[in-house]
Amino acid sequence: MKLVLFIIIIINILLFLFIKNKYIQTIKYGLPILLIIFNILLFFFVQRYIQTIKYGLPIKKETFFNLVDKLNIPKFYNYYNPSPFVYNNKVYSTHRVHYGSYYSVTRTIREIIAEKKFPSYIAITTQDNNVINVKIPFVMNISTFKKYTRNKKYKFIGYEDARPFIIKDNLYLLVNTFVNSTKYCQHCLIKIDSKKLDNNPSEITYDDLILINPSFNERCHQKNWMPLIKDDKLYLFYGLNPLEIYECNIDNGAVKLVHKESYNSVPKNLRGGSHVLEYYSKMFSKNVYVCIVHTRRKYYYTHSFVIIDYPFKILALSGEFIIKDDYIRFIEYSKLIHIVNIQFVSGLLIDKDKMIVYYGEKDCISNKFEIDIDVMEKSLVKII
Repeated sequence: MKLVLFIIIIINILLFLFIKNKYIQTIKYGLPILLIIFNILLFFFVQRYIQTIKYGLPIKKETFFNLVDKLNIPKFYNYYNPSPFVYNNKVYSTHRVHYGSYYSVTRTIREIIAEKKFPSYIAITTQDNNVINVKIPFVMNISTFKKYTRNKKYKFIGYEDARPFIIKDNLYLLVNTFVNSTKYCQHCLIKIDSKKLDNNPSEITYDDLILINPSFNERCHQKNWMPLIKDDKLYLFYGLNPLEIYECNIDNGAVKLVHKESYNSVPKNLRGGSHVLEYYSKMFSKNVYVCIVHTRRKYYYTHSFVIIDYPFKILALSGEFIIKDDYIRFIEYSKLIHIVNIQFVSGLLIDKDKMIVYYGEKDCISNKFEIDIDVMEKSLVKII
């Protein structure tokens, strides 16, 4: 604000010096009104320009190819919420594939589609733009699901928003699905022998399905837990404030609390999003962990970078941002007047000094963007 006012004062001084001799007699009586109008317009223009400079960080955005064209599924299916993993030095990504919610079909038709039980499921894409269908059985009871759908308790059938990772040569997909025995959405681990990816198959089957059984908050839907792999152990980030972390047994799905801590200077409405990954931070001069979380607003999401130390402690947090074509824009929620579409960050990859962020858009397409880690760290504010 101080910078905006300073620029406006300088422009007014220059303007006054320019017009005082030539035009002062001509517009003597209308000059105050003209200056008021001019300064109002100038204030909004300069403020918007300064915000773009101060809160915008450059990115390189890329859209995935059309998965539906390579899958034997109806054309009204969408693919979104991608998430990456690396196997044999090759980058793969999972995608949620689900019936259309954004294309030009009426709500009635979409409801008919849902009633006919077109499920949400997971597909994997390769660096060579091949698509692998993941065959996983469904663990919910359809009749119970329909009852809960009518009561608007839960809307989806199948598996949602995988976060993939590899432990001891096995690929695991951390997904959530509706489970009949609990009548709530619950996380589970889909275990797949990663060697099945070697020959670029068009389809792979699962080896094991492990339901994660938390002994807390059993009567609510569980979504968007963030995985961290350290020393071949799986840690699940349940929440950010309080910072609540569980260690998960990948053989039986049992979890135990390993850390819980509250913060006065961290918002309480942060929800999970990406993986939690290790990288070397120049800001802290050591290895730390980074993840991207989301804040749910009325009709859209904003996102924030979070830096976490080990043993677990939040070190820094960025402001809320939205993703544009060639930059991410940090802005206060009160000034976030219009969002073009829904964006949801669901995966993260570290490649040397760059960070690749995977996200879904409009619930119908998979995107990603690349940002320099040094640039990302410019947005961070240390937590005291």
